[in-house]
Amino acid sequence: MNFQVNSKHEIADIKRRIVESAEHAKIHLGLTEEDIEKLRLEAAKVKPHLHGVAERATDQLLRDPEALAVVEKAGLTRERAVALFEEWLRQLFEGDYGEEYVLRLFKAGLIHVKVGVNERLMISQMGVFAKELLPLVDEKDALVKALSWNLAVMVYSYNYIKHVVFRDTIGVKKSLMERLFDMTTEELIGKLSDHARVKA
Repeated sequence: MNFQVNSKHEIADIKRRIVESAEHAKIHLGLTEEDIEKLRLEAAKVKPHLHGVAERATDQLLRDPEALAVVEKAGLTRERAVALFEEWLRQLFEGDYGEEYVLRLFKAGLIHVKVGVNERLMISQMGVFAKELLPLVDEKDALVKALSWNLAVMVYSYNYIKHVVFRDTIGVKKSLMERLFDMTTEELIGKLSDHARVKA
């Protein structure tokens, strides 16, 4: 793979696209500054519970054989995983959701890709956090928006790195890659539709 960032301009362009994607997700979800402020006001109430939430979420994750294999491959201890989750949870309630937060979240997504965490695990784990956190807060709508936004930013990191790999290792342009995805998807939908069709 020959992916290189050779100039400040390229780095700035990457950051711009990441931040723009995050802002688009905020608009789509309706995540406002008022929602973020509501979460900050919840922070003091939920803070004593965050370590327990992180522990239970980690234990739930480690019950998944695929997740356990990823954790072992990465050399991550349970204690370290709990600490990482707890720090993210603190930022979920206390963060400003600005550019630095976005870039840190995007980097976390890239690390997930690097160690082998797939989208299924990441999305289902966010559901675990939602189940744990919702009973603790009054501002449930704001929390759901925030969790969904965090997930959207990390999913974008997966999509972005896939695009880079296709572009730089295979030389496939984005337009052609999208066309290939469309053709393959349409074919698979047709095959699944044939099997899923209910006979009268």
